Amino acid sequence: MRNSCNYEMESATLLTMCASQGLSAGMIAGVIVNRTQQETPDETLLRQTEGNVLGIVVDAARRLLN
Repeated sequence: MRNSCNYEMESATLLTMCASQGLSAGMIAGVIVNRTQQETPDETLLRQTEGNVLGIVVDAARRLLN
């Protein structure tokens, strides 16, 4: 997806804390709504995004453990 803006702040704390301790960390954000237009996600898009994120997490974990 292009031209996305992420409104969440929790990952900034996680990434900063890990970096300050010399640890590696990562974050994945799935875009499910354009909050300037709506607040409620479409259920189909939500399920698809969840599946995509889970696939990315499993692939990343596999790469880190090899």
